[in-house]
Amino acid sequence: MPELLRLPGIRWRTALANVVAEIGGVPATVVYAGAQPQYAGLDQVNVYVPRSLASTGEVPVVLTVDGVTANVVAVNIK
Repeated sequence: MPELLRLPGIRWRTALANVVAEIGGVPATVVYAGAQPQYAGLDQVNVYVPRSLASTGEVPVVLTVDGVTANVVAVNIK
């Protein structure tokens, strides 16, 4: 099951192929980027966390949409 990232402004992307995620320096497959169905004005990105990152601890998540990189966040992968 993909992990969810919730943030505003994703629904206006030009194409799903222009949404790029990197977790801990490893490319992550983006399977959805658009409106979050339950909350007005909130968008979400669904990405698969690469298995190679299992038990790596805290790693950065970098999301780039249409060439613009969002603020980098850290997640703890157990």
